[in-house]
Amino acid sequence: MKLKLVMLSLVTIFLAGCDVLDGQLTVTKAFLVNGNSGRQAIAAGIYKTGLDFKRDRVIADIETGGAGTKVSFAVPTQSTIPENGNFELRSAQTGQPLDVLGSVKTVKTQSEVYRGYENCQTQNTTPNCGPNGCINQPGQQWGRQYVEYYYRDTDKTIHFAMTEVGAAHKKYAQFDGSAKTSQKVIIRQDQCF
Repeated sequence: MKLKLVMLSLVTIFLAGCDVLDGQLTVTKAFLVNGNSGRQAIAAGIYKTGLDFKRDRVIADIETGGAGTKVSFAVPTQSTIPENGNFELRSAQTGQPLDVLGSVKTVKTQSEVYRGYENCQTQNTTPNCGPNGCINQPGQQWGRQYVEYYYRDTDKTIHFAMTEVGAAHKKYAQFDGSAKTSQKVIIRQDQCF
């Protein structure tokens, strides 16, 4: 009986990147950004917005109608966005003509441990012989295996204001968003038979 520890997980938002957090951007005062088509104006209104967290930047995809607007905010390594707590990203750091001030709240929960059998698949070879000799052909075989696992759920909310540079009280817009992820963590996985 072969025992191995396997962890199947999704990358955590803000840590490893490539996760999108959806939310709403409420613009109370029009402002300019460095967008995908150069300097662009974001008019007052309410916009569906997705945040895509990369290793060293956050890309906001603002659905302004038509093609939408993609805005890239650089996130220097010394100015990380925390898993819980407040953050500040200044214009000089992000490359945008505004400051970003916000907070993040992350709640992680873990389910009970589940035990049982699951379907699995193994790779095998089958000899195929003919008048010219034999060759091994690769194939797959379905089986069952015993597993023990639990689910780790993560609920993340983020709120931030886009403000005039150096003037936190002069707010252009407010973003409110959330994301939920679930990870299946396998703590025991026997051989597939």
